[in-house]
Amino acid sequence: MYRNLIMRTVLVAMALATMSAFAGISPAVAFGSSPAPAVTCPDGWSYNRRCKACARACSPGWSWNCRTKKCVKGLSLNLSDDELYLEAVSLIEGGQYTAALKTLWSIGERDNADVLTYIGYSTRKLGNVDGGIVYYKQALALDPDHTRARGYLGEGYLQKGDVTAAKEQLSQIAKRCGTDCRDYAMLEDAIVYHVTGVKPAKTW
Repeated sequence: MYRNLIMRTVLVAMALATMSAFAGISPAVAFGSSPAPAVTCPDGWSYNRRCKACARACSPGWSWNCRTKKCVKGLSLNLSDDELYLEAVSLIEGGQYTAALKTLWSIGERDNADVLTYIGYSTRKLGNVDGGIVYYKQALALDPDHTRARGYLGEGYLQKGDVTAAKEQLSQIAKRCGTDCRDYAMLEDAIVYHVTGVKPAKTW
């Protein structure tokens, strides 16, 4: 559900980006998420998936209003679950994990593999690796084929020093999307880096 929504949003935004005054570098994206469109935002701004445009980072408890282009307190209360999800992904891509987690917990339909995966990701990035793993496993209980959750889970295992468990997730990803898919490549790079200390040539 949410993955399809992100893909539709990205395709629309990519079309809009060709007509935009901004062009160029893709902002960094979280492991396993759909890449954001190739849009360069001004300093202090980042690409917002919900607005399909660049937006300022708002203070905790505030959200960016796409129409007025201002930070507004409590805007998230008026957003649909789909909009909240897109807002959370944008916050994650901007490294705002606390705000992203709060937004994800505002989603009414949280019994969803995509939502649980990003709750796990934000939780882990805030330092609670074991807590993040719990949410990844909940996501996989709902959707065993969720390769993004498996990739994140593999990263969590690496943080705990369990390379064998990470490799098992890599194998499970390969069974579902092959060895050429993004989630496989990124976890494989993470394992190689963890074991050898050699950074991957490609930056995802």
